Amino acid sequence: MLKGIGLLFVFFATSYLGYMIYMSDKRASERREGLCELVKYIKQRAEFFGEPLITIYSTFKNPSLEECGFMKDTISEGLEAAYIKNKGIFLFDDFVDMAVCSFLKTLGRLPLEEQLSSCEFIISKLEGVNAVTREKLPIKKKLWCSVGVLSGAAIVILIL
Repeated sequence: MLKGIGLLFVFFATSYLGYMIYMSDKRASERREGLCELVKYIKQRAEFFGEPLITIYSTFKNPSLEECGFMKDTISEGLEAAYIKNKGIFLFDDFVDMAVCSFLKTLGRLPLEEQLSSCEFIISKLEGVNAVTREKLPIKKKLWCSVGVLSGAAIVILIL
């Protein structure tokens, strides 16, 4: 009886682990989209209203970036420091990460026209990454959930 309960626990635990890996990818995707929205918002506010960055940060709202504390860090430390501190929540590859870091180093330090073109460049990069991620997310859901279930079944079979 206890062995059966233990086997069920192992099976459901590995299935849940596969689902949690998928959810981690999904949250990272939402945060990447939030970062793209933030850059678009910065571009819009700088272009049309000429607001300082701290005002732009404090008026921007995005639930996924607020939930993980990124916006709080951005308001208190600045966008570049917040990104470096929270880099792992976005799960960017090295090329995109370098592009984002390069963009953030120049944010607020360039003439307006150069800043706007820099914003356009990073927006295009982020939108490209987000489009690929949106395509792959349903596949990853099936993959990770299947891996969790199959590994649970394999462990149960090995124990039996």
